[in-house]
Amino acid sequence: MDYTCELIINLNCKDVEPFYKSLLPELENGERDRCEFSVHKLKDKIKINVKAKDSVALRATLNNITKLFTVYEKINHLQIV
Repeated sequence: MDYTCELIINLNCKDVEPFYKSLLPELENGERDRCEFSVHKLKDKIKINVKAKDSVALRATLNNITKLFTVYEKINHLQIV
């Protein structure tokens, strides 16, 4: 069974590029046998498409992506304060 997931993150226009760059290390992290994902920049959004061969691979990839979201949010919060 294959799984697909599409994430859309709504951002301020100024945050799109830094947020996108924060995802690049995960994209460049080599080939994956069971899961792949792509990231697309839009005007005020980031769109992430995930395709996995099984639910465990999907969950692991989503966990990795959301950890990067958390890091970005914490760094952004530090810059605001």
